[in-house]
Amino acid sequence: MTKSEMQFKKMTETPVWKLVIILGIPTTISMLITNIYNMADTYFVSTLGTAEGGAPSVVFSIMAILQAFGFMFGHGAGSHVSRLLGAKDDERAGKFASTSLMLSTACGLIIMIFGLIFLEPLMWFLGSNEEILPHAMDYARWIFIGAPALTASCVFNNVLRYEGKATFAMIGLTSGGILNIFLDYIFIARLNMGTTGAGLATAISQYVSLIILIVPYLMGKTQSKISFKKGFISLRIVWDIVTTGFPSLIRQGLGSISTAMLNVQARFYGTAAIAAMGVWAATYDGERFAYAQFVHVEYSADSLELYFPDEEHWDGRNCFDQYMDVNGEKLPALTEWYEILLPIRKQSSSEAVTPVIVNGTTRSGAVSAKVYTDAQVYSIFKKSTHPRMTKYGINQF
Repeated sequence: MTKSEMQFKKMTETPVWKLVIILGIPTTISMLITNIYNMADTYFVSTLGTAEGGAPSVVFSIMAILQAFGFMFGHGAGSHVSRLLGAKDDERAGKFASTSLMLSTACGLIIMIFGLIFLEPLMWFLGSNEEILPHAMDYARWIFIGAPALTASCVFNNVLRYEGKATFAMIGLTSGGILNIFLDYIFIARLNMGTTGAGLATAISQYVSLIILIVPYLMGKTQSKISFKKGFISLRIVWDIVTTGFPSLIRQGLGSISTAMLNVQARFYGTAAIAAMGVWAATYDGERFAYAQFVHVEYSADSLELYFPDEEHWDGRNCFDQYMDVNGEKLPALTEWYEILLPIRKQSSSEAVTPVIVNGTTRSGAVSAKVYTDAQVYSIFKKSTHPRMTKYGINQF
């Protein structure tokens, strides 16, 4: 049995409650470590003085927007990768992962170049004042240099989670977070590098985290394979990634905008007010500790549900015994049923579309295990790329 088959077996035959724990605990740990190192960054910089403490407040919006683009490409690719791996289409899953990595890296490079060129006016725009400005620029300069690593890391992190390899994602994120805390202490407390040291520590930790996240792909530990050849570039895949991940961009991006607006308003009350906003942001991250305990369930369930689009079968039980009849041909339910729900019997335009799946037997009549409306089936079909659609003419939808 190949590694890919073993992973597929694990994702489809392990009890759901056990998989949620296996996939969720690493995600929880990752979130906790990330929150801790965000607070540590703020703490070490704040010990330097009020003006220096305002730098993380101003630069926070930049990191949030970088994460927004990273999450867009990561979630957008990850959802497709999970579904394609559930269909045993590893090749196409690799294309989505590779394309998303290229897009995120390119986006990070564009933001880096733009940010370094317009560094000073951008700091003013994000809420800095004259006292905070030099410290914010020193800090932001290194954040921009680390931008490609941050956006690419978001893609690797999310694709690994959606693939069911949450432990690898945890190792990459926690290693970077712990390193950042250690380097903050060395650069700020020992070497007296100020906000430059804080930014440098963050940039180094981002690139180290990225390298660690790449290792599973280089060692062949993943089902989806990253290749630059696969990433040159299908506009259809780009469209699917962006449209799927766009809500993540909006959600995270709005947080960045709101933070910048709060800084601009706080500027009228002086340096201490802007610095206080940074402390509040770090404290808010701390309050998310309890929230993180529950978010891991959502991440884990997302990965599992995408393997099994139908709520009756998504837990992976009994799928392997069920067969469907397609023009007289018996097909294994799980491998040929992904997102297609064959066979489809449509008696007339006014009647519901019904797949014939009845407890391990094949039926050619109108009896069905579940009824799907025309709208539901159309919604499923328009997202499907399964080759059976073409063979049986289903793509007419």
